[in-house]
Amino acid sequence: MIVDWNRKKLDHGQVFHFKNSLRPFIEICNTSDGTLFLDVDKMIAYDFDELEYEGLDFYRKEEDDDFLGVEIDGYVAWIDN
Repeated sequence: MIVDWNRKKLDHGQVFHFKNSLRPFIEICNTSDGTLFLDVDKMIAYDFDELEYEGLDFYRKEEDDDFLGVEIDGYVAWIDN
C-alpha cells in the first residue's frame, strides 16, 4: 500500500520503502533535527535533503505536486503499536 508521507503520519515502527529501492526504512522524529529516515539495513539515518543524494525517490502523482508516497511493508516486530 502506498501512502502519502507528506500528509499522513506513519505509525510508530512502521516500515516502508521508497519508489526505486526495496531498502527498509523507518521514520524517526526528533526536535533538534526534524524528521530522519533510518535505513534499517545500514543503520544510517538520512534527513530529507540527503535522500536525493542516496538516489531515493518518493512515489509521485502527476495531478498532485505535494504527494510524496512511500510503500508500507509492515512493522518492526519488536515495536508495540
